Amino acid sequence: MAWLLGSLGVVIACFALALVGFWRITIWYRGHYGRVEQTPRQRRLGRIIGGTGALAFLLPFEIDIVAANGGSVPVNLMLFTLSLWIVGYWFYIGRPFWHYPLIAGAGIVLGFLSIAGIPPNTFAWHLREATLYFALATIVGGVIDHVILTRSLSPSEGSIGVSS
Repeated sequence: MAWLLGSLGVVIACFALALVGFWRITIWYRGHYGRVEQTPRQRRLGRIIGGTGALAFLLPFEIDIVAANGGSVPVNLMLFTLSLWIVGYWFYIGRPFWHYPLIAGAGIVLGFLSIAGIPPNTFAWHLREATLYFALATIVGGVIDHVILTRSLSPSEGSIGVSS
């Protein structure tokens, strides 16, 4: 139980740090490139993608918790569902972003390693592995996205929106 509370504290601290980082990055992008307004369709699709991303983690998480009470699941389902979600996200944002299939492929490889029994077959390990994978995938994907966007965008003086 102590490891769970400690882990929860680390997750909460990392989440708070991520929110502050997201806020600062948003300010930087708006300062350099202006404000971009999404269409209602883009906002709706973004909510759907976000919701399916949460389900891609939470449903296998629940399966793993239930199985942990009577044993353990011999595979890290969270890795497979997160990898599939990343492929879905790649289809949403466009196929020129080649790094997303590579990131998803790394998750699938890690998932197959869990089937082979290479990492420990426990709920705690599955949770740590999936959380670390998602964190690293988010950071690596975000950095590559940033490089692609800053190379393709020029600084803007005004707002770019739906009506432009």
